[in-house]
Amino acid sequence: MYNTDTKEYFTLIPPPGKKFDGWKIYPLTFGDLYWAPVGVLLNTLRPSYATYELYAAWVDEEPVKYSVTYDPNGGDGERILEPGDEENAVVIENLGYTKAGYIFDGWNSSHDGTGVSYAVGEKVYLDADMILYAQWRTGAYSITYYYNWYNPPTTEPMSADTPYTVKGALGDPMPGFSFSHWNTMSGGSGANYYPGQTILPSEDITLYAQWTLASSIVYDPNGGEGSAIADLGESGIFVIKDSLFTRSGYTFLGWGLSPVNGFILPQGMIIGGLSGTLTLYAQWELDNTPGPMIGVTYETNTGPGSPFGTPFTEYADEDGVITVSPTCPFTNSGCLFVGWNTRADGYGVSYYPGVIITISEPMTLYAQWVQIVVT
Repeated sequence: MYNTDTKEYFTLIPPPGKKFDGWKIYPLTFGDLYWAPVGVLLNTLRPSYATYELYAAWVDEEPVKYSVTYDPNGGDGERILEPGDEENAVVIENLGYTKAGYIFDGWNSSHDGTGVSYAVGEKVYLDADMILYAQWRTGAYSITYYYNWYNPPTTEPMSADTPYTVKGALGDPMPGFSFSHWNTMSGGSGANYYPGQTILPSEDITLYAQWTLASSIVYDPNGGEGSAIADLGESGIFVIKDSLFTRSGYTFLGWGLSPVNGFILPQGMIIGGLSGTLTLYAQWELDNTPGPMIGVTYETNTGPGSPFGTPFTEYADEDGVITVSPTCPFTNSGCLFVGWNTRADGYGVSYYPGVIITISEPMTLYAQWVQIVVT
């Protein structure tokens, strides 16, 4: 614009929310008010000899509308456009996009995640049109089960888009204990997971078996005649029984904690404080079998705790082959049996229960113990 008084050009600045809409013309001679659009010749207005004052005319400016466009960024589905409300605001949504093997992980103004991140449910005020790209993180996970101390852990794959069912017991229970459930901490202070529970994985998981003390004793014939017999005890007290079964051509030796080469518990032994199921297996010896010349003698050791039991010897075959006793018949209150060693202090050669070895001379193995806390 040009000011004829000051001989200067100037720019009209509209009031907030307004836009220029022409001029209002006031003829000083007659006092009438006219509106004239930009470009009209004043001398076409009546009367042509009048003096005029011009007033800028303003009208409300239509608000600019912005929108956000959601891009699946490799996921299934098409782009979706969402306009802002009267305040040009939008609430960020989860539109249900999926991508095989991946998990939706929010939105970003850049497809590679290097821009501004936006969370679902966040309210955003738009000052321009915006494109948001779905962000994805890998959905390939694993779950690792630690069932007991003497077997390696079991690991299985999981997928983020596939429900996973938690497994139950993965083998024979530890002697004197029953499997209860899983926990993310070995001591049971983490999150519990239960057999048959369905989860939708979002991370790698490590689970540790949780145990309860046995509460009943089941006598298994282990090849003998008859069916297993359950003993519920009396007031929580159990007395190890004598022979309950027969087997043609074999002599009953006693009750063991495993079907083969099990530790033999003394008949008449009293067990109390159990909660769960303890299975004992009949141990048999083939009649008229000459005894081997060499064997392994098992000792209770001296601690920690107060080990109790009678040392026993198992013999190798004619080639000196023998299976190290897979279980321990000795008791030790507050402690857990963890294996065998050629030295009482544990600084000799360690043998895992159930391992097959060859010996050429008699051997003595000492039970190894660690203190435990049962929760």
